[in-house]
Amino acid sequence: MFWYVFCYRGHMSYAREVFANAPLAFVACEIRFPLAPKITGDGSLQSLNEVFVDTLPIPEVATFRSIPEMDALGDPERQLRFLNKERTTSVAVTRNSLVVETTDYVEWEYFKPLVLEAVRAVQESVRIVGAERVGLRYIDEIRVPDKITDVSGWTGWINNNVLSHLDPMPGYTPESFQTVIELSGPGGQIVVRYTALDGAGVVSGEPLKRRSQTTEGPFFVIDTDSYRDVPGTEMLSFSPEVLAPVLDELHEPVGAMFQNAITDKSRALFRGEL
Repeated sequence: MFWYVFCYRGHMSYAREVFANAPLAFVACEIRFPLAPKITGDGSLQSLNEVFVDTLPIPEVATFRSIPEMDALGDPERQLRFLNKERTTSVAVTRNSLVVETTDYVEWEYFKPLVLEAVRAVQESVRIVGAERVGLRYIDEIRVPDKITDVSGWTGWINNNVLSHLDPMPGYTPESFQTVIELSGPGGQIVVRYTALDGAGVVSGEPLKRRSQTTEGPFFVIDTDSYRDVPGTEMLSFSPEVLAPVLDELHEPVGAMFQNAITDKSRALFRGEL
């Protein structure tokens, strides 16, 4: 595995485009907060279900233990999840987190309001001290019509800046590829993972169904995690008004990271031109 760490303190710019055949497989927003035991109780289950009954009408309750080896100790944790009828979008609540996930992402203008609606619903259900971490995660799974037999086959589809270290030793063929980049910027931190894999995908069909089924074969993953840690006295107010601009700041570089990783040939494929 190759591991590179970069610090970024400038501004990314790119041409925003909504692709007809976008390779985006999964999007999530996670907001962590100090322990709030009542948030997964029956009272919250009822009040949140009333809020989401029109958009996410299917409630599910799951229990788990954060440390499986301690099954005999303490009470199991509870998770509340509210899903849409297609089971492609959900809001999940635990004692210290709110997670909004979708496998059917359209645009930021549709996803962000759902996150803020969930924040408002939780805020009205139980008192939250504040937000300690806010994060956005985008996972792209790129599949192309070429027959790719080894990692070097992604040349032409993935930017050479990403693949620049695929020829470390003459006469040797790279069989696997993974790069992790950590960046710091004015809005927070970004961790991007680039991986060439073979299989059905890294996004499973549970608990959310994939937007479209895939077949076994080579694919390239761009996994972008844009986040801000705000512990202690820097903790953000858990409110839509405070979190909305933070979400926008975290979202802004995500598209740039994706665009910087692909080529014009890939863009033509995602537009449906190939």
